[in-house]
Amino acid sequence: MGLSIALGATLQAVTLEGVAKEWAPVLYKDFDHGLTQSETGFNPVDHPLNLFFDGNKDLRDNAINAFILDRENIRKSMQNPTVYYSVIESATHYYITYIIYHAIDFKIFGHAHDTENIWTIVKKGTSPYGSLVAQITNVHGYPMVYAPDTNLESEWRTKVNFPTQMRLFPLIDSYSLSHREGAPEYIKRAHSLSFQAFISSRSHAIYKWSKEAWKKGQGSGGVYLPENCSECLQQQGSTVKDQIFTYRLENWDSTVSSLFKPVAGRYLSYLPAGYEELIPKANLFHTTSFKTPHRLADPIGMHVWFSGTHEGVSPNYLYNPYIKKSPSLWASWELSRKKRSAN
Repeated sequence: MGLSIALGATLQAVTLEGVAKEWAPVLYKDFDHGLTQSETGFNPVDHPLNLFFDGNKDLRDNAINAFILDRENIRKSMQNPTVYYSVIESATHYYITYIIYHAIDFKIFGHAHDTENIWTIVKKGTSPYGSLVAQITNVHGYPMVYAPDTNLESEWRTKVNFPTQMRLFPLIDSYSLSHREGAPEYIKRAHSLSFQAFISSRSHAIYKWSKEAWKKGQGSGGVYLPENCSECLQQQGSTVKDQIFTYRLENWDSTVSSLFKPVAGRYLSYLPAGYEELIPKANLFHTTSFKTPHRLADPIGMHVWFSGTHEGVSPNYLYNPYIKKSPSLWASWELSRKKRSAN
């Protein structure tokens, strides 16, 4: 009886925020040193920012304001970096999206408002925080698959076929080839693993991180550690020239809910008030999807697409902010569920 009560208390203590914190990644952020301010160490292009880093809630001026911040706002931005999270919970899995925001993408065909993602799939089980299935990172809209199970990783990668783009990535993203090679590296925590990710300069594409490549100078700048991870604070991956930051997690859904409004028409996006770009280039919105044969805005849809089956992937949502934004998505899942039940 005592064990059951203790286990029940442990399970009740698990919150969506707690799940996001438990699986939070370690980020190795490559800075373009030509764009780094010598007097402050601030990089207006490569420094991960809070959406409201400039002190106002008008997103339209973010790209300009990143270059003209006063020293106090620079200090605040550097000392309190933010990574956003969004969690879907089903009966069988947690689907966590970690969102890193930059005010501008600075590559050749750049744009304002650049967000990149690390999607983390966690299967529920005996551990209160579950076990890792895979991470999928965002590289110019293409999904990069990483998993501790090498067989699953190989199987899922066969679903992503973009050989031409793979040859172009090293030209767009410095050191991406070095960091793609080898197995994903993790920091082992009490109940989870923290995926170690490499974020390229200027374009901000995310790949797996390689300790060997980083130590050899294949990228340098900032190392971002989740604030609640004592094991991460003891990491040995940084070099003497890296800046060490501890980032805080902020809920993406509650942060932007007051800013976004539905837009009529065939593009079912949610745009911040006053923002005119009807088809946003940046991955700022729930409806943005990876460049695959299927629309994968919902991470559960992505899981089903990669695994090739609904088996073991419950459509029984306990919480899903994506459905709140897209009722048609819920309708499609309900239809799919009924068909499976009939069979």
